[in-house]
Amino acid sequence: MPDESDPPSADSGWTPPPQQPMPKSPQQEPPAPTWTPPQQPAQSDWPAAPTPPPTQGWTPQPPQQQAPPSQWTPPGQPQPTAAWTPPGQPADGPPAKRGGIKKRWIVLAAVVAIAGFAGFTAWQREQTYQTGHAAYLAADCAAAVGPLRSVAGEDSSSSDSDTELKARAELQECEALLAADAIGTQGNAAEAVLAYREFITKYPRSPLVGTALAGGQELISTAPESVASVELCDALDGLEAEEFIASPADSLPALLYACGQVYEAERAFADALAAYGRFRAEYADHDLADDVETAYARAILEDADEGGAGELPSPDQGRPGGVPDLATIVIQNDAPDILAMVFSGPDVRVEEVEACAECQKYLSPGPPACPELGPVAEYVVEPGTYDVVVRSGSGSDVTPFRGTWILEAGLIYDSCFYIVTTSQ
Repeated sequence: MPDESDPPSADSGWTPPPQQPMPKSPQQEPPAPTWTPPQQPAQSDWPAAPTPPPTQGWTPQPPQQQAPPSQWTPPGQPQPTAAWTPPGQPADGPPAKRGGIKKRWIVLAAVVAIAGFAGFTAWQREQTYQTGHAAYLAADCAAAVGPLRSVAGEDSSSSDSDTELKARAELQECEALLAADAIGTQGNAAEAVLAYREFITKYPRSPLVGTALAGGQELISTAPESVASVELCDALDGLEAEEFIASPADSLPALLYACGQVYEAERAFADALAAYGRFRAEYADHDLADDVETAYARAILEDADEGGAGELPSPDQGRPGGVPDLATIVIQNDAPDILAMVFSGPDVRVEEVEACAECQKYLSPGPPACPELGPVAEYVVEPGTYDVVVRSGSGSDVTPFRGTWILEAGLIYDSCFYIVTTSQ
């Protein structure tokens, strides 16, 4: 091994041993020349690395220790061709711009997280919808509205998903059905029935139609008289056709009677008479028949007063005969229309006398006496004072007549009726 004090030959390529420290004594040999980075001036002592020109794009950090011996090059040897590299930077070029890559990874991670969260949210909303949908199909709207409302959201928009649109539609149906239920619970049975009917009309293909129909049927069958209102009675034909009256024989008589009373209270006497008249025609043997007969007579009298009926004179003085202790009335109809009569007093009678096929309408002032051509009817009643109305039973526009008759027992009262007109 050559002596370190001998100058190395130019072609030996000698390098101080890496494990041996450099000679420090200035008396034995001259100070070792310091390595100078390319394009940097030489200095007597090792300084902090000078700041490179701005064009290099980096700022070197000062070294914390002297360069290791392996970096020293003896005099006469070529300088290393590699440029000095600051700590932490690669030796073969400018520093890599790692900040942009890091940012891209952060953005990518955020996108993945958002996508994952969105997917989880969509799955969770679908599960919530399925819970509400199952309750909706089971007609359990009380359980369905919560989940459906959470999925449906507040407002509709073009970006709504199919799940949101279905939830909103089912929620709307459930809320309408629950509103009808609430009306019935609050005691307004008539309005509740109409609300159920409106639901069926609006949502005819809904799985809740059967529940709505059953709700209306129950209200009517439980207390038919409690559901009568002008609006419901006006819709009675439709309610029957739509099977809201599950058992007509049980519910309809009481409902017709109640409808007649409701119409009377509103002074809609023609409608009241129609309701009472239907009862009389279809349920003459019902337990309510006597009550309906009284109500029908009352409505005829009120309708006659309301419509400006003519004055009906009392019949001729009664002739002895008939049933003892009772009064007998003999009526002959000399008109081409059915003659409808109402007697309201100690007895209530609503009667009709058939039309006279051979009879005609007479020009005013009419025939001098009864033509005595038409059918005759006889009625026996309790004696007393009666309000009497006579009118056409054929629906023709004939002015009714109204009067007060005093009928005594043991007497027969004769009267005939014909129609007088002012034009041919």
